[in-house]
Amino acid sequence: MPLSDTLSNIYVFVWQKQILKQLQLNNEFFGRYKNHIFFTWNNGNEEELGSFLQTIRDKSPNVQFQKLIASSVPFLNAFVQNQNGNLFSRIYRHPFIQGYSLP
Repeated sequence: MPLSDTLSNIYVFVWQKQILKQLQLNNEFFGRYKNHIFFTWNNGNEEELGSFLQTIRDKSPNVQFQKLIASSVPFLNAFVQNQNGNLFSRIYRHPFIQGYSLP
């Protein structure tokens, strides 16, 4: 593993603990790959989510978020969908990539 990956994991681990603590209290789903994270948010409204993310930004200004609010979202090469409270996933294929190649 390159040194940059190790340093990135150490940096992400520090603020990841805060996210995990909040999500475990509300029985949410969390996933991470390197410096990309994915989590569900069913506890409260969009303003509460914004406040939660702002708290993390205040402590770690270099952390950036892309907030997607929908019943289905792409995450890396996966497509995650909420169907009546159940999460389903499948391979996400970018529209410009041929369907027979693996991501």
